[in-house]
Amino acid sequence: MRYVKVIINKKITSLDHDFVYEVPPELWGEVGIGSVVAVPFGHTTEKGIVVGFCDEPGDYRIKHIDGLLNDAFSVPVDLLKLADTLSKYYMNTTIGMIKAMIPTGINLFGKALKEKTEPWLFFQETGQNSIHLRGPKQRGLYALMESKKEARQKELSELGFSPVVIKSLMEKGVLHKEYLPVSRYSYRHLTPEHQDKPVLTREQEAALGQIKANQKGENRPVLLHGVTGSGKTEIYLRLIEETLNRGKQAIVLLPEIALTPQFVRVFEKRFHGEVALLHSRLSAGERRDAWYALANGDAAIALGARSCIFAPTPNLGLIIIDEEHEDSYEQDTAPRFHSRVAALMRCELRGAALVLGSATPSFESYKKALNGEYLLVEMENRVGGGALPEMSIVDMREELKAGWAEVLSRELLSQMKAALAAKKQVMLFLNRLGYHTFVSCRDCGFVYRCPDCAVSLTYFRKGQTLKCTRCGYMVKLANVCPDCGSKRIKYFGLGTEQLEEVVRKHFPDAKIGRLDSEQTKAKGSFDRIYEAMKNGEIDILIGTRMMAKGWDFANVALTGIIAADYTLNFPDFRAGERTFQMIAQAAGRCGRGRERGTVILQSYRPEEPALLFGGQQNYEAYYYWEAKRRKKYGYPPFTHLMKAVMTTPADYLNREELEEMNQIFAAESGETVRVFGPTPGIYRDQGKDKWVVTLIGDDLSLLREGMKRGISRLKSEKIIDKNFNIQIETEPMHTV
Repeated sequence: MRYVKVIINKKITSLDHDFVYEVPPELWGEVGIGSVVAVPFGHTTEKGIVVGFCDEPGDYRIKHIDGLLNDAFSVPVDLLKLADTLSKYYMNTTIGMIKAMIPTGINLFGKALKEKTEPWLFFQETGQNSIHLRGPKQRGLYALMESKKEARQKELSELGFSPVVIKSLMEKGVLHKEYLPVSRYSYRHLTPEHQDKPVLTREQEAALGQIKANQKGENRPVLLHGVTGSGKTEIYLRLIEETLNRGKQAIVLLPEIALTPQFVRVFEKRFHGEVALLHSRLSAGERRDAWYALANGDAAIALGARSCIFAPTPNLGLIIIDEEHEDSYEQDTAPRFHSRVAALMRCELRGAALVLGSATPSFESYKKALNGEYLLVEMENRVGGGALPEMSIVDMREELKAGWAEVLSRELLSQMKAALAAKKQVMLFLNRLGYHTFVSCRDCGFVYRCPDCAVSLTYFRKGQTLKCTRCGYMVKLANVCPDCGSKRIKYFGLGTEQLEEVVRKHFPDAKIGRLDSEQTKAKGSFDRIYEAMKNGEIDILIGTRMMAKGWDFANVALTGIIAADYTLNFPDFRAGERTFQMIAQAAGRCGRGRERGTVILQSYRPEEPALLFGGQQNYEAYYYWEAKRRKKYGYPPFTHLMKAVMTTPADYLNREELEEMNQIFAAESGETVRVFGPTPGIYRDQGKDKWVVTLIGDDLSLLREGMKRGISRLKSEKIIDKNFNIQIETEPMHTV
């Protein structure tokens, strides 16, 4: 085709459409959909992506494409279609969505990383009756290579053969050197382990049968709702095996990079050499190689976190999202999207199967399952017939009345001692980082806050620093208040760093580990902690929310949840749901062996349903209790929600302007839409104010139109100007 449609590399809403260009004759046959090109644009040259062909554009003059920028790479066609669909749903720019899909290492519009190679040496017959070899090293290398025929040069060096010896045999014509690609994408270095497949329980067999029948029939998305330890992973493995046997590929999403080492080992044992990892902790080279391995069909399974949903799988047959309820599947920076929504769209575009798994499904998914939009498959029992852990809630108010002011309750301490005496492991869960959660002046009330986000800074004893756990801002702690000069500085709140210190005081002989974002910055740190816990090198593991996401250790007999009610205080209608999920998931980490485990929740609000039902892992009871409240007040999943986050200079808007903004959004959205705000956002950026406008209604399309019209009118009436930065969020998981 002579004419093509090109998306320009400009993340500007007014330019978010394709432009028509003519392909010069010398590029016919080379330019196709997905090609990265340079095009004239206005008075300059811009980069862009070809997104389609078009017929003769008419009589007006069309400019020519200047050239191909990267003839070795093109954006997969199915990802272009997905980007277009997602950008419309989330009101993102299409080019922004495409750029989010392509990992570092590929570099759409810049210099991409090259393939990594390493030297190999090959033995070759010379045709001569004898070769003059000098010394034992040359003779030894000759004999080795005559038997091996080929070897990595690094391997020969490790065996003591120097570059001089290798070069001498190359000059004699005995050895030939070639540079071959090095795989950085998989765990093929792991030794294959033959492992018989476990015998499925009746419940697993029934669940697998339901899912297979659905794939052959309606192929609805599947919600696999199984209690912790019910064997969902084995169901995933069986489904992937069938997918690969049909010549198809699979994508498996995990909510947390911390789960990667555990899952990699499980998947590599079953599908050795077929797994490619895609997540943010990999190097640019590793991501580049994983991308091409999947795109070329060298790897059949893409395994990773949120962005792995965009893996280039030309033969996609199955997408699995484990722990589908997790907030980490939402991208909360531009371009915004949720992996679950992207998976639904991608499966619909490709005709692939989708399986969502969780012991505590999101309310949105569970409601769709109850309505029949998803197929609900349930597993109510643990593999091996083990019982769910026994729960005990400790009222910390009663502990204080009894004169016990320790962080760890008397019951938890007693149970920890018993577990350690029985050679069992303990997990302590606290979803707060650092040593103290905030620092304040006792004289004037000053609180150390992040200058960019306005949230209180967390104190870390190691390094004596204050740090923003949201953006990473860090400052050394001063001994005097910066406002009034007082030295009466007070520390408040408990974090994992301090909890570790408390535990060491009570259990000086125990081997203690910590799993939080501060402890896992270094590459490979997750693997080391996982292996240490698995091998019994850790007696007590202290961690944040990442510890509650799917880790499976048979020797954990006790889980202690410190400050179980902490997340209930968040100003969000989903606070109770998140608290329930967090507690149920944390509780599910223990008692996964033959013996029943114990869960101890410490709380100042022990009567809360989220705690009571969470400790019991009684999802259905909590869903119906919370759903009644949500329906009464008109919150999702019974309605839809959109919000506009507007960033302005500090004190830029007055009360009258804020009220006028509310009235305009209400007028443009219609009577069926509720409008809240603008209200102050709990975070801010670079010292600026943030204002949040929230629209709630039954029809998402009406919300989207109301948002567009409201913003357009605010701009036309000069209430919104160039000093505003506006981000639109569709069905956000957080409302503040």
